[in-house]
Amino acid sequence: MEDKAQTTNVQKEQKELKGVGGWLLFFIVTAAISMIFEAKELKGLVDAGWEDYMHTGMVAFLCLAGALDCLYLFGVFSLATVKRYAVRLIKIILIVYPAFCVVAPGFILAVVRLTSGIDLFHAEVLGAMYNEQTIFTLGGMIVRSVIWYAYFSVSVRVKNTWPVEQRVKPEAIFS
Repeated sequence: MEDKAQTTNVQKEQKELKGVGGWLLFFIVTAAISMIFEAKELKGLVDAGWEDYMHTGMVAFLCLAGALDCLYLFGVFSLATVKRYAVRLIKIILIVYPAFCVVAPGFILAVVRLTSGIDLFHAEVLGAMYNEQTIFTLGGMIVRSVIWYAYFSVSVRVKNTWPVEQRVKPEAIFS
Protein backbone atom coordinates (compact mmCIF):
# COMPACT_ATOMS: atom_id res chain seq x y z
CA MET A 1 0.00 0.00 0.00
CA GLU A 2 2.82 2.38 0.91
CA ASP A 3 4.67 1.64 -2.35
CA LYS A 4 1.65 2.71 -4.37
CA ALA A 5 1.34 5.95 -2.36
CA GLN A 6 5.05 6.70 -2.83
CA THR A 7 4.77 6.05 -6.57
CA THR A 8 1.80 8.40 -6.78
CA ASN A 9 3.71 11.11 -4.86
CA VAL A 10 6.74 10.76 -7.15
CA GLN A 11 4.55 11.00 -10.24
CA LYS A 12 2.82 14.08 -8.81
CA GLU A 13 6.18 15.74 -8.07
CA GLN A 14 7.39 14.99 -11.62
CA LYS A 15 4.27 16.56 -13.12
CA GLU A 16 4.83 19.69 -11.03
CA LEU A 17 8.33 20.23 -12.43
CA LYS A 18 7.53 22.85 -15.03
CA GLY A 19 8.95 26.17 -16.09
CA VAL A 20 12.40 27.66 -15.91
CA GLY A 21 14.05 26.43 -12.73
CA GLY A 22 16.45 23.87 -11.33
CA TRP A 23 19.10 22.60 -13.76
CA LEU A 24 17.43 24.42 -16.63
CA LEU A 25 17.92 27.74 -14.85
CA PHE A 26 21.50 26.72 -14.07
CA PHE A 27 22.10 26.10 -17.79
CA ILE A 28 20.65 29.50 -18.74
CA VAL A 29 22.72 31.39 -16.14
CA THR A 30 25.98 29.60 -16.95
CA ALA A 31 25.39 30.03 -20.69
CA ALA A 32 24.84 33.77 -20.20
CA ILE A 33 28.01 34.06 -18.12
CA SER A 34 30.02 32.08 -20.68
CA MET A 35 28.74 34.41 -23.41
CA ILE A 36 30.19 37.38 -21.51
CA PHE A 37 33.60 35.67 -21.36
CA GLU A 38 33.32 34.65 -25.01
CA ALA A 39 32.65 38.28 -26.02
CA LYS A 40 35.69 39.39 -24.01
CA GLU A 41 37.80 36.71 -25.70
CA LEU A 42 36.65 37.75 -29.17
CA LYS A 43 37.41 41.38 -28.30
CA GLY A 44 40.86 40.27 -27.18
CA LEU A 45 41.43 38.60 -30.55
CA VAL A 46 40.45 41.81 -32.34
CA ASP A 47 42.74 43.93 -30.14
CA ALA A 48 45.69 41.52 -30.38
CA GLY A 49 47.08 43.15 -33.52
CA TRP A 50 47.50 40.09 -35.72
CA GLU A 51 50.05 40.15 -38.52
CA ASP A 52 48.78 41.09 -41.96
CA TYR A 53 48.81 37.54 -43.29
CA MET A 54 46.43 36.41 -40.54
CA HIS A 55 44.03 39.30 -41.03
CA THR A 56 41.75 37.67 -43.61
CA GLY A 57 41.55 34.38 -41.71
CA MET A 58 40.86 36.12 -38.42
CA VAL A 59 38.15 38.31 -39.92
CA ALA A 60 36.44 35.21 -41.33
CA PHE A 61 36.78 33.44 -37.97
CA LEU A 62 35.47 36.43 -36.01
CA CYS A 63 32.46 36.77 -38.33
CA LEU A 64 31.57 33.09 -37.99
CA ALA A 65 32.22 33.01 -34.25
CA GLY A 66 30.17 36.18 -33.74
CA ALA A 67 27.26 34.77 -35.75
CA LEU A 68 27.37 31.50 -33.81
CA ASP A 69 27.52 33.39 -30.51
CA CYS A 70 24.46 35.42 -31.53
CA LEU A 71 22.61 32.20 -32.38
CA TYR A 72 23.63 30.71 -29.01
CA LEU A 73 22.44 33.85 -27.21
CA PHE A 74 19.16 33.69 -29.14
CA GLY A 75 18.76 30.03 -28.11
CA VAL A 76 19.37 30.84 -24.43
CA PHE A 77 16.91 33.75 -24.62
CA SER A 78 14.37 31.40 -26.25
CA LEU A 79 14.77 28.98 -23.35
CA ALA A 80 14.38 31.74 -20.77
CA THR A 81 11.20 33.00 -22.44
CA VAL A 82 9.86 29.45 -23.03
CA LYS A 83 9.50 29.61 -26.82
CA ARG A 84 8.17 26.50 -28.58
CA TYR A 85 11.31 26.03 -30.67
CA ALA A 86 13.81 26.58 -27.81
CA VAL A 87 14.68 22.95 -27.04
CA ARG A 88 15.32 22.02 -30.68
CA LEU A 89 17.39 25.14 -31.25
CA ILE A 90 19.54 24.54 -28.17
CA LYS A 91 20.08 20.90 -29.17
CA ILE A 92 21.23 22.03 -32.63
CA ILE A 93 23.58 24.59 -31.08
CA LEU A 94 24.98 21.99 -28.66
CA ILE A 95 26.02 19.95 -31.70
CA VAL A 96 27.20 22.78 -33.98
CA TYR A 97 29.14 24.90 -31.46
CA PRO A 98 31.79 22.30 -30.46
CA ALA A 99 32.08 21.13 -34.08
CA PHE A 100 32.79 24.73 -35.14
CA CYS A 101 35.42 25.16 -32.44
CA VAL A 102 37.20 21.97 -33.53
CA VAL A 103 37.17 22.92 -37.23
CA ALA A 104 37.78 26.70 -36.92
CA PRO A 105 41.59 26.69 -36.58
CA GLY A 106 41.94 24.55 -39.71
CA PHE A 107 39.48 26.83 -41.48
CA ILE A 108 41.59 29.88 -40.57
CA LEU A 109 44.70 28.21 -41.95
CA ALA A 110 42.89 27.31 -45.19
CA VAL A 111 41.60 30.86 -45.69
CA VAL A 112 45.04 32.35 -45.03
CA ARG A 113 46.63 29.92 -47.47
CA LEU A 114 44.07 30.69 -50.19
CA THR A 115 44.17 34.47 -49.77
CA SER A 116 47.87 35.06 -49.16
CA GLY A 117 49.59 32.03 -50.64
CA ILE A 118 51.49 31.42 -47.40
CA ASP A 119 51.80 27.74 -46.52
CA LEU A 120 50.80 27.43 -42.87
CA PHE A 121 50.05 23.71 -42.83
CA HIS A 122 53.34 22.87 -41.14
CA ALA A 123 53.47 20.69 -38.05
CA GLU A 124 54.67 23.53 -35.82
CA VAL A 125 51.77 25.79 -36.83
CA LEU A 126 49.16 23.07 -36.36
CA GLY A 127 50.84 22.12 -33.09
CA ALA A 128 50.58 25.70 -31.88
CA MET A 129 46.88 25.90 -32.79
CA TYR A 130 45.99 22.50 -31.37
CA ASN A 131 48.19 22.63 -28.26
CA GLU A 132 47.53 20.86 -24.97
CA GLN A 133 45.38 23.67 -23.54
CA THR A 134 43.27 23.87 -26.71
CA ILE A 135 42.70 20.11 -26.75
CA PHE A 136 41.71 20.21 -23.05
CA THR A 137 39.29 23.10 -23.69
CA LEU A 138 37.74 21.42 -26.74
CA GLY A 139 37.40 18.15 -24.84
CA GLY A 140 35.62 19.96 -22.00
CA MET A 141 33.33 21.69 -24.48
CA ILE A 142 32.40 18.38 -26.10
CA VAL A 143 31.74 16.71 -22.71
CA ARG A 144 29.63 19.72 -21.63
CA SER A 145 27.61 19.56 -24.84
CA VAL A 146 26.99 15.81 -24.50
CA ILE A 147 25.83 16.20 -20.89
CA TRP A 148 23.47 19.10 -21.66
CA TYR A 149 22.14 17.39 -24.82
CA ALA A 150 21.29 14.37 -22.68
CA TYR A 151 19.65 16.63 -20.10
CA PHE A 152 17.46 18.30 -22.73
CA SER A 153 16.54 14.86 -24.08
CA VAL A 154 15.45 13.19 -20.82
CA SER A 155 14.62 15.93 -18.28
CA VAL A 156 11.16 15.81 -16.74
CA ARG A 157 11.17 19.61 -16.36
CA VAL A 158 11.99 20.07 -20.05
CA LYS A 159 9.32 17.56 -21.10
CA ASN A 160 6.70 19.25 -18.90
CA THR A 161 7.62 22.79 -19.99
CA TRP A 162 7.92 21.90 -23.69
CA PRO A 163 5.70 18.87 -24.37
CA VAL A 164 7.03 16.92 -27.35
CA GLU A 165 3.78 17.22 -29.28
CA GLN A 166 3.83 21.03 -28.94
CA ARG A 167 7.44 21.51 -30.02
CA VAL A 168 8.23 23.01 -33.40
CA LYS A 169 9.70 20.72 -36.06
CA PRO A 170 13.39 21.38 -36.90
CA GLU A 171 12.64 22.66 -40.41
CA ALA A 172 10.18 25.23 -39.00
CA ILE A 173 12.71 26.86 -36.68
CA PHE A 174 14.35 29.01 -39.34
CA SER A 175 11.38 29.51 -41.67
